[in-house]
Amino acid sequence: MENKNRFSILLEYLIGTAGLKNYILAQELQYDVSYISKWVTGKVIPAERTEKRVLDGISNCIVHAGSEEGLAQLCHNYQVDQLQDLKMAIYDNLEAEYNYARENWKDNTAPSKERVQFFPELSLEKYIEKMCHPVLRRVSSLDIIAAMDMMAMRRDYRIQIVKFREHALAKKLFYPNVHFSLLAKIDITHWDDLDDTTFLINLLTQMAYVDFYLYTTEQASGKAVFVVKDDFAISGMLANQDRCMSVAVTEEKSACNILYHHISTLCCREAMLFRRSSMREILNDNGYFRSLLAQNLHWLVGHMTEHFMPDDLFEEVLPQLPEQFQAPDCIEQLRTLHQTTKNVLEQSPLCLIFHETAFSDLAVTGVLDFFSCKISLTPEQRVRYLEHLLMLCRQRNGHQEYRVIYGQLVSDFQYVTNQCLFLSDMFSYLRLDIGAAENSLVIINHPDMRTIFERFYQTVWNNNEDGVVLSDTASISSYIQHIIQGITLISRME
Repeated sequence: MENKNRFSILLEYLIGTAGLKNYILAQELQYDVSYISKWVTGKVIPAERTEKRVLDGISNCIVHAGSEEGLAQLCHNYQVDQLQDLKMAIYDNLEAEYNYARENWKDNTAPSKERVQFFPELSLEKYIEKMCHPVLRRVSSLDIIAAMDMMAMRRDYRIQIVKFREHALAKKLFYPNVHFSLLAKIDITHWDDLDDTTFLINLLTQMAYVDFYLYTTEQASGKAVFVVKDDFAISGMLANQDRCMSVAVTEEKSACNILYHHISTLCCREAMLFRRSSMREILNDNGYFRSLLAQNLHWLVGHMTEHFMPDDLFEEVLPQLPEQFQAPDCIEQLRTLHQTTKNVLEQSPLCLIFHETAFSDLAVTGVLDFFSCKISLTPEQRVRYLEHLLMLCRQRNGHQEYRVIYGQLVSDFQYVTNQCLFLSDMFSYLRLDIGAAENSLVIINHPDMRTIFERFYQTVWNNNEDGVVLSDTASISSYIQHIIQGITLISRME
């Protein structure tokens, strides 16, 4: 057991769970069975030149030769339904563990179960490389906690840290058993209203596929601590925006858990910046209704929603809602909200910013966010939707003001342009376009966050850069008419 490495442990687990014998895998790979035994015991790892062929052969053999019971267990562990997805997940897991084992094999510096690895100083790039431990590929059960002074880091390093679970984002699968609590120092007096808030929205989008919590605390100042309960920990102190000092790395279970529980004591409701929610929840607790009736309504629309529908289109789309919304009392509630929204758009003071991608995405895909449910509109319905919005824009009575963002205000953030922000004095929330309804709403839970997002909104609203923000009615109307013409052309080709 002393020679076991993470790759050999995973391989032994996969073979055992799938109910395979070493000789079956050897036949698939066209290797002598002694090689399989050496990989399983950890005496050697596959040669680097044959890595892809071997890993593909292993994942293929497990999926096609594994027992029915074993494959069911592996599908559960990797949270997939299809065998092709299971093969990809196994390959991805094997590749991560192989790369980790190979690097440690080369320099013999693995943070073993018995010891701690120390580094007097590391660049943040190297710190992040070590932070992205292969255990993070696990999806069946994972408890992560971190105290990171992220806003003191250089911007590109912040983005790299946020992307540590980008493989999950690409799959658009929700992993409820992956729990991640992040503690950061949020100082609104040293906050870039545009760049830092955009990063924050990007962070929330990236983490929408796991059980994610974000807290503010002074205790995170100057820290770079990342812990996976039972499995892995890396800790250090920020020397500046791109270097860490006194970095320690360990896989020793008790050391990891001591650090995990120490940081977890700092997680409290008062320090929580956001609260995950769902459309069903804010309908039940009247949060949606309160957000309409509040003062100082400031909306930023990154993808089209049910707010701007004419009455007839609203009634046409209602039957497409899933069963959970089809109870008679729920349908009546939605109709009441629709009429209230209609009155707000026609009579109440309101500032509205649309991103141009909201129009272009609707035109091309026809997908509408209807109470957090994805509904497909026909080209004719898309035209009616936008004609109604055009009418609202032209007939505003002086209380409503509109803007359209044309282009990117901040580069390097691919997910931020299609998110919605609904600000008010009473109830404020983000509505994320993430392809799933489970985690798509984020309620702003902390007064500092309300201040930050209001400043962000005003910065966007008052942007005077030529061609970036359209503000006059004629330009906005012309743009919407152009989109309507585009939909007409699309309909002729279908």
